[in-house]
Parts: sequence; C-alpha cells; structure tokens
Amino acid sequence: NRPYAERLIYRNVEDDLINASFQHSYYRNRQKAILEIDLDASVKEADLSVSITDKFQTYDKKSEEDITGYLMINSDLENHIAHSAAVMAGDRRSNYYLDIELMTKGWRRFSWPSILDEKDVDINYPPKRGFDISGFVQTKKEVPLIITIMGERQEVLSAVTDKDGSFYLQDLELYDSTTVLFQPSSDKKDKVKKGKKQEIRISPEDKPRLDLPRKMNSRFILDEEEIFLMGRERERLDSFYATSFSIDLDEVMIKSNRITEEKKLRKEKGMLYSEPDSRLKLDSLGTIPAYYSIFQILRTRVPGIEVRGSAAEGTQQVIMRGLSSINLPGPALVLLDGFKVSSVTANSLTADQIDFIDVLKGLSKTAVYGEEGANGVIAVYTKQGRGGRAKTRKVEGLFSIDHPGFYRAREFYSPDYSIPNALHKKPDYRSTVLWNPTLSYSGEKLIVEFYTTDRNTILQADIQGISKEGKPLSILTEIEVKEE
Repeated sequence: NRPYAERLIYRNVEDDLINASFQHSYYRNRQKAILEIDLDASVKEADLSVSITDKFQTYDKKSEEDITGYLMINSDLENHIAHSAAVMAGDRRSNYYLDIELMTKGWRRFSWPSILDEKDVDINYPPKRGFDISGFVQTKKEVPLIITIMGERQEVLSAVTDKDGSFYLQDLELYDSTTVLFQPSSDKKDKVKKGKKQEIRISPEDKPRLDLPRKMNSRFILDEEEIFLMGRERERLDSFYATSFSIDLDEVMIKSNRITEEKKLRKEKGMLYSEPDSRLKLDSLGTIPAYYSIFQILRTRVPGIEVRGSAAEGTQQVIMRGLSSINLPGPALVLLDGFKVSSVTANSLTADQIDFIDVLKGLSKTAVYGEEGANGVIAVYTKQGRGGRAKTRKVEGLFSIDHPGFYRAREFYSPDYSIPNALHKKPDYRSTVLWNPTLSYSGEKLIVEFYTTDRNTILQADIQGISKEGKPLSILTEIEVKEE
C-alpha cells in the first residue's frame, strides 16, 4: 500500500458555474454599460470581485493566473506554473501543455505516507476575526492589567496576567492607527518598599509568510514603450485640467492684525470655547510632582472640585460644586485633546505629559458639548498635540503602542456622466474603468453598471470569487468601445 513510482495528472472537470455578459454587443464612448453576472443554480452564495480594464493600456488577462488556476493547481505544487490560466483553457492544446508541466514539476506540498496514515494537518494560523497582542509584565506574580484602546470606539478592557506575568489579548478590533495603553494595577506600598519596576514588553506578532512570484508573467498587448507614452499622456492631460477651478487675480494688498496667543492656541488645539473659567499651565506649577495624575492635580489645585471614586478600580469622577442643577450634580465631562475619554484613560497620563488643563463651568461655555457638558467640562491638552493618538512617553507603570489596525479601503472612483459636472470636460482615458472587490451573490443575478471612456478600445471584465462551498469561480469577458 505504498507508492513507488508516480506522476501527476490533472482531471479537468468542466464546471460552468459562472456566466457574465454585456447587454449590448458594443458600446459608444461615455455610454452607460451594464454587465450581468449569474451563477449556476447549485451555487447559493458566493463572494466575488470584478475589475474592468482597458486591454490596450494594461495587459492581456488571458495569460494571467486566476483564482481557479491558483487553488486547483499552483497551491498544490512547490514549483509555480507561470501561465496557469493559459494551460487550463480546457482545449486539446492547453491540456497537452498542462500535462507536460505536471510531468516535470516533481513533488508537491503533501506526503502520501501522511495521507495514508490519516494524520491531521497542523494548523499554524487559525482563522482570526481581529488582532492578537501578547506580552509580559516584569513580575513574578499575577497582576491585574488595564488596557485602554484609544480608537474610534474608546474601550477599557481588563485582564489578569499569568503567574509569570505573561498576557494574551485575542481578536481586538483595531482600525487605522490606534493607540493602545497598558497600565498594571499593583500594590503601590509593595512597589515602593521593594523598589520594583513593572516594565511591560510586547511580544513580536507571529505573521504568516506569503510567498508570491516576484515577476508578473502577464503578456502586454502593446510594447512597453507605448504603455509608457500612454501614461505620460494621461499625466499631461491631468496637468491641464488641474487648474480648472483657479482664478487669476490682480495684485492685492492683504492686511491683518497679529493673532493673539489665545487665538493661536484655540486654532492649534481645536477648542470649541473662547475662554475657560480657569486654566492650569503645568510648566508654571513647579511644585507638582511629575508622576501626579490628572485627578491628583485637580484635587490639589482647582478650588470647588471634588474627586470621587477609586483610581485602582477606574471609577474616579470629577464633581464641580456650585453648579445649579435640579438633580444632584453629576460627573464632569473629561476631554483629552478634544476627545471624550474614560477616567481610566485620563488617569493614565502623568503631569509631565500634560501641557495645560482648562476647567469650564458656565452654561455659555459648556453648551457646545450638549447634555454631556451640563455638569462641567475638564479639557486636558497634552504636549504632543490633539487627537489622543500621540505616542505616550515611557513612564513607570504605563506603556503604549501604536497599532496599524485594519486598513480602511477607499471606494473606487467611477464617474457618472448622466449628471452634469464641470470635471467631465476633462478627457477620459482611464486604464482601470471599474474595480469592486466586494460583490455578494445570494441567488439573484448581479448587475454591474459603469461608464465607458473616451478611447476606442476593448474593455476586459475579469470576475473572480469563491462559493460558500469553496469552489473557485472565474470568468473573463470583453466588450468593444467605439464611435458609431
């Protein structure tokens, strides 16, 4: 039951699971084109992507590897077949070349003895819904850890390290550049007595390696010089129409008053109020220790303010006495560089990181913050600027990282010539006419609409995807654009 000699063959099963066609045999310049995509009745759900390009400004996609060629052949081979799409056409000639390729490629990624012994495959990278962050606190006991995510949705998480100080956070939803603060909650008496420093270190992220072919094996319809000249022509036209909204002015004299320090500060910090009821400039208060928190500063330096709650439990609140209210006074709104933050996040900053603190009490100054500012506002501004995303300086008991998070892709621009627009005067010689990477199929025919360009050419519509059952779907169709 052990193979001694073998060779690879490919059994090409013709599955016409996807069909794509245009409503007309050709289109005119700047005419609305409609592409219909339909799948076989056996496919109930699928995720697809579509790209429509100018064949003479890019390359012939018939020679490019598609998702079918990758999943069905190249993913099982150690040696890459350059033109998998061409050898998988299904005709007699392509089948002959595919057979020769498989005869010479040698061994593949799996081992027959392992398959015959029914050994389970090791999964090194399980499916993930978010990011994982791991590290350790330099201690020899379990330590409660407070994690503050300063992103779009400001979250405060709590965790407990293992006995060796290690911690592991799973499936965190982080977007764009997000600052994550780590603060161990420890016994201060024990730390002062023994002189321990709880240093936090983040472990390097274990990322899967993706090996892609270094050289594109696609075949250009035109030679490289013609492609280069087309690109230069598009740049030249862009430079002509970049000034379409500018107006030449006669010589003018501009006079202005010197901006005051207060106005300059409001502009730089993005303040929504004119003047605070009181302001604490930290640099001018030399008697405040550098490790003091915001709540410690307010309690000792601002009259009429009461701080309630526990710092260790993250329940500290600022109560302003003397505010007229029907109900009992509630907690003041805390802002960090113009953004609302939790008490845990505010308490994570120390005096040496703060530029100044503004206290707003009057209704005329807090009204801009709505009901949240009815009980007063504590506006904290750091030395690194506004936004709450600046790197936090490394101080004892506090550590921060800037995580790149998920990238937010921008929507691909496609002009709509049915609506008059001054931008439409510019000649349209786009090489990529449409790109939509997220088409969801759920049993109904998909309709893709776009406008053709000013060039008489052939447009390639490349549709690729995968069904819910895991079957690859790919089709390439063309349409001619010409003047009548």
